[in-house]
Amino acid sequence: HNKEVEFPLTDERKKLINHIDKRHQEMLPEGYDGARTMYDIITKKLKENGYIHYEISNFAKPNYYSRHNMIYWNNMEYYGFALGASGVVNNKTYTITRSLNNYLNDFKRVEEYEVTEKENMENEMILGLRKTKGVSKSMFYHKYGKNIDDVFNVKNLSFNKNNYYIPEKYLYVSNSILEDFVDI
Repeated sequence: HNKEVEFPLTDERKKLINHIDKRHQEMLPEGYDGARTMYDIITKKLKENGYIHYEISNFAKPNYYSRHNMIYWNNMEYYGFALGASGVVNNKTYTITRSLNNYLNDFKRVEEYEVTEKENMENEMILGLRKTKGVSKSMFYHKYGKNIDDVFNVKNLSFNKNNYYIPEKYLYVSNSILEDFVDI
């Protein structure tokens, strides 16, 4: 049984932890990124043990990818039923109420809006590029009747056979690449 234990931090403990952290940071080489180092070590170890890096933050043994997540990363429709859940159906995104009383009384959707074609294409790229295989050029054309490279600047992506994807060495900093596909 794996249980989480939470220890409340007193002001004295917070000061001590900050002091220790600061001393450790001073001992590290300039430019050291501990999170990046851990990411690289974990990625290497998982691959050595037969896991496939199929999505930015997911690894699995062959044929054991999360079907639920793949529906999301493939920008497909899905239903949300629980408190605070979201769904996308018929080009409409919705969110269910977080209030148990409202939920029990009338299963209320508190937000709902139509997803434009432009937003849908942006979602296709942002979600699809989380997969290490990336976004299929032919599937994009099948869904939207447009070529990816006519709609988006894909200069920061790699292309292999039919898919645009983020090169593995840039997965850790993928958010900076994904920002290029959103009209902010």
